[in-house]
Parts: sequence; structure tokens; C-alpha cells
Amino acid sequence: MDENRPNRASFHRPRFEVRQTGKRKGTILLPDGRDAILKMLDRYIKTEKAHPAADRFTTPALADVQAVVDSLKENLGMRTTAQSQRASGTHQSTVAATKLLDLLQAAAVQIVVKQCDGTVTPDLAQWGFEVVARTTKKAKPASKPASA
Repeated sequence: MDENRPNRASFHRPRFEVRQTGKRKGTILLPDGRDAILKMLDRYIKTEKAHPAADRFTTPALADVQAVVDSLKENLGMRTTAQSQRASGTHQSTVAATKLLDLLQAAAVQIVVKQCDGTVTPDLAQWGFEVVARTTKKAKPASKPASA
């Protein structure tokens, strides 16, 4: 080893959690959640960039890791944008549906007043309304059969 180059072990590397027991003992565990993964990858990239090219890990290549992180961040940005666009579209649809409901109710009132002299009648079926009879008395609860 060249005396001018520091020992690779003396560099600080990002710490990874490693499975300690079981069949998969020694496996590096991924952090939980997208944000934690991105933070870990950013730390890894920052640490590797601080090292001379000769002392960096060769697998995976730093450029490949950087490309993956950039792609993840771009996809996350597009996802966030799409979510906000969907929320905005849903809000606009709800507002439009509320206005339409108000207009339809106003139209129904106009039809009842002008065409049916203010009375709800079966003639409203001509306008596409389904008129059902309304009971004025409360429904009686069903009586229980006498047990033998």
C-alpha cells in the first residue's frame, strides 16, 4: 500500500444496520420508509464523495448510486405534484357538483311552481322525477308473534 494514501479503514463510513441472528445473519437492513432510505443514500453519497476516487467502494459505482437517488427524488417530486393535482381536481369537481345540485334543485322548484301550481303531483314524472306517496302517519312497529 502507498504510504501517502491513508488507510481505508481510517475513513468514517456510514453505519448500516446488520441482522445479527438467524438464517440471514450479516444482511444489511434497509431503513424503514422512503425518507429514511433517501437520507441514508444521501449520507452514503456525501461520504463517498469525500474520499479520493481510489479509496471509494467500486461496487456499486458512486455514479450509479447518484443516478438512482436522483431518479428516486425526481419520481417523488412527480408523485407529490400528481397528488396535489388530484386533490385540486377533486376539490374543483366537488365545487362544480355542489353548484350543479343547487341549480337542479332550483329547476325542480321552478317546475313545481310554474307547471304544477306549487303542488307536488305525479305529473312531475313527465319531467323525469319519481314521485312517491308520503305517509303522514308514523309506521307502527311490527308486533311480535305470541310464543307458544
